[in-house]
Amino acid sequence: MAKNNIEVKILGDAKGLSRAIDGANTKLGKLGKGVGMAAAGIAGLAVGGAAALVKMGTDLDSAYDKIVVGTGATGDALAGLKSDFEAIAKQTPAGFEQIADSVASINTNLGLTGPELQAFSVQVLEASRMLGEDAAANADALGRAFNQWQVPAEQMTDTTDALFAATQKYGVGLGNLTGQLNTYGPVLNNAGFSMAEATNFFGQLAQGGIEVSRIMPGLNKSFRDWAKQGKNSRKELDRVVKAIKNTTNEQEALTIA
Repeated sequence: MAKNNIEVKILGDAKGLSRAIDGANTKLGKLGKGVGMAAAGIAGLAVGGAAALVKMGTDLDSAYDKIVVGTGATGDALAGLKSDFEAIAKQTPAGFEQIADSVASINTNLGLTGPELQAFSVQVLEASRMLGEDAAANADALGRAFNQWQVPAEQMTDTTDALFAATQKYGVGLGNLTGQLNTYGPVLNNAGFSMAEATNFFGQLAQGGIEVSRIMPGLNKSFRDWAKQGKNSRKELDRVVKAIKNTTNEQEALTIA
């Protein structure tokens, strides 16, 4: 695929620098008036300032490359994802690379495009920024979790809001929480629990200082045993959670589990 990367050799060639600035301005102008105005006024700045603008144009090319590699999109599909990227870049201070990685992950895992992709991407990017976490990793983890729990596209933003609220309520990272939903969630999912119930369960364990990885093998066995005994898994798990919450130390909690 032909590339339009801007390469400038700063050797006093004013014409070459001017062409590079024009090219960068054309690309960055798509991202909004603020960037376009900055590009338009750069011609009067020192070569260092112009070089920074040229780098932005190159970074934009690299971001588009990430979308191509991450999604395999071509033609109209790729053009649409580029438009989504540009719309997202206007709404968040996240870097081009993070935006591109998030767009690629969300499109690949969930098949979202257009306004749904834009809204969800901005939400993930902003939540990750506020929590100081890796937005690309969170986008990928959320995509896989939503696939597993079959969350409809129209419910994804509300579900993400609920997950973010859980991070604040239980003092757990979004990456940790989604990681647990992906790794251990299937045990609860297969037992008939919703994603919201699993989220609260993992959050309660984290809040109590109990390692999820240490109790899930035993809990998985319990689900099978309860099923054989004809017991209600929800009621039994609720009983276990209450017992764990009333323990005085982790060892006692693990014994109960």
